[in-house]
Amino acid sequence: MSIEQEFNKALEFFTYPIYSIFNTIFGQNQGYQNKSLWPAPPVVLPVAPIYFIFSAQHSRASYDNIMQSYNTLEVLNAELQMLLDTNPSTIRIDIGFDAFAQNNITIISTLDSLITSIKNAGKKLCIADASEEYFRSNPQTWSVFQTYWINRVNVLSARYMPDYYVTIKEPGWYEPMISDPTSITAVSMLSLQQQLYQTVKMNAPNCLVGMAMEGGGGILQSDSVLQGISIGQMTSLYCDFAGFDIYSYNDFTQMQQFIQLYPTTKPIWFPEFWPQYTEISSPIQDPLDIQSFYSLSVDINASMISPFFTDDFVDYNMQNITDSTTLISNYQTLRNPTFMSYQQVTRL
Repeated sequence: MSIEQEFNKALEFFTYPIYSIFNTIFGQNQGYQNKSLWPAPPVVLPVAPIYFIFSAQHSRASYDNIMQSYNTLEVLNAELQMLLDTNPSTIRIDIGFDAFAQNNITIISTLDSLITSIKNAGKKLCIADASEEYFRSNPQTWSVFQTYWINRVNVLSARYMPDYYVTIKEPGWYEPMISDPTSITAVSMLSLQQQLYQTVKMNAPNCLVGMAMEGGGGILQSDSVLQGISIGQMTSLYCDFAGFDIYSYNDFTQMQQFIQLYPTTKPIWFPEFWPQYTEISSPIQDPLDIQSFYSLSVDINASMISPFFTDDFVDYNMQNITDSTTLISNYQTLRNPTFMSYQQVTRL
């Protein structure tokens, strides 16, 4: 990075809090206000408790992204360094199992190298289940799908010894991969979680294991399967934390109502969050919403947050770039206001 780029990066960091306060007091991008329901963050953000976990998702190592030819190890390492610059304690990877199912040694070795770099950087590793993309076009019965699920959690927990494992990522997310989704019940999903939990603990006894529910996906709908699973994770012996994925202020308020109705002594985690979906992102509002979400999380005594669309820390167009050299350059030189916003809260 050039001296000029270093100077600009430093300037952005020191001026961002002023930018944030200005927008909080004097108004925000008017075209964006209609879709953003998050309250303005406090001018003085709360200090995170000592036990608070700041995580960040590694986008290009997740799902089947790592199997794209342009996502080379050099690209993955450049993304990792960008994430490390936000000052997280943890890096999350949603590991897709396709490379392992295909015995793709090249991809597996690339992932091995990346995870070694994460651990050598002194960061904790969070694995989130990402199933296999193969099942989207080849759905399995619920009974068979569970067998594949237990196997991949066994393989990945034994190989990578994670510190945290989200063994069930949003139950509804898996439905397109299952040929008989009506066979899924709260009882069968919680029974599966018990098997997954015990599998991880056998391989990595100190790993914290749990689930993540759709924060606004029907957890307040009486007698729904999702509500049954959500209630179950609040009391289950096989969940070390109660997880909720949050993608809007509506998600957050529904989650608040839920934990008031069904309180738990478990830590509340937000293993995925982003203020809004990327197609309606805003460089003006998103940084403020990130800080609002952080502040509200501290207020309810949550203990983990992990931003999901982390390529947006760099540029909102990153998902459309397929050239390795450009990706590396962008990871090294570009920073969106969302980057500075998250970096600011991790340093509190």
